[in-house]
Amino acid sequence: MDHALRTAARVTLGTAAVALAALAVGLPRPDWAAAACASVLLLEGARATLRRARHRAVGTAAGITVAAVALALDPGPAVLVALVVLLQFAVELTVVRSYTVGVAFLTPLALLQGTLAAGQLTGPVTTLLATRLVETALGCALALLAQVAAPAPGERPVRAVALRLARRRSPAFS
Repeated sequence: MDHALRTAARVTLGTAAVALAALAVGLPRPDWAAAACASVLLLEGARATLRRARHRAVGTAAGITVAAVALALDPGPAVLVALVVLLQFAVELTVVRSYTVGVAFLTPLALLQGTLAAGQLTGPVTTLLATRLVETALGCALALLAQVAAPAPGERPVRAVALRLARRRSPAFS
């Protein structure tokens, strides 16, 4: 199968599966889960996908913490707008050098923009932050499954994992 076609199949399979799974369990923003999945599947190869999933999950958790602190302080619309501008600047400076740090700035950026757009500047945001974390985790997990289902040419991730586990359990492999 052609490289571009294989990548398209992997991303389509992963994002469709995660969006349907998010809908099935009643998560409010299946698009967040699909976006997390797609961003993880952009790289070729199981190791790169695993690394990117880890970066996405850690960056999102850090970003949710930043958003929680910002929203808990109840700074008002003008301060939130200034914070959005600063976060956008930080994303542009960091995302190429460190995806994890970039996502740590991108996550609160998206959450604060959504909060500003919806006009919901006060009130409990715990549900919003928690579901963002769950949707990201689901997106990353299904991205890994999609990578295994449609691996890069010459890659055999299931076989590699099986061999690694066998080596750990059996002294004959040592």
